[in-house]
Amino acid sequence: MLEHCKLNETSLRKILKIAPQQGCKVGGTTPEWLAIKSFGKQGPKRRLEEHMKVLMTCNIVQHLAMLSTLQLLLFMH
Repeated sequence: MLEHCKLNETSLRKILKIAPQQGCKVGGTTPEWLAIKSFGKQGPKRRLEEHMKVLMTCNIVQHLAMLSTLQLLLFMH
């Protein structure tokens, strides 16, 4: 449970760090220059999506585990 909380906290910190980058614009550059500059790099949107997937997957697994434990406890009584 403690690992789950730490993973959530880490993921949320990364999301909060990346989220403002979504709105930033680069002025005075050509599309070609931007394409060359960003070649091979992962954009903020992609990183944000990855961190959100990790966070959601971890939370879903945690909730399913809790539900199955609760189901077993109720079934035993």
